[in-house]
Amino acid sequence: MTQTPESLKRILGHCGNKPISQILDDVSGVFGVSVADMIGHGRKSEFMPARRAAMYLSRQEGHTYSAIGRAMNRHHTTVMDGVFEVGIAASSAVTT
Repeated sequence: MTQTPESLKRILGHCGNKPISQILDDVSGVFGVSVADMIGHGRKSEFMPARRAAMYLSRQEGHTYSAIGRAMNRHHTTVMDGVFEVGIAASSAVTT
């Protein structure tokens, strides 16, 4: 399931400081992946789009990379990469 930044932002439903836990719940419902799977250490390909979407949306809500990493059991540089990957996917979707 490829998501653009615009379609991901619709998951949020509003602009503001939505807590990361609420973003995880929202993304979980949209992608059909449990929050435990998103924040767990599994590397199955079906978890990755949801995990990256949650990272991207959390960053869009103004949370720091470190805060997102703590909430998702990841290093902040992993969060940076996840956010970057969503941006790259979105830019390639727009240009094709």
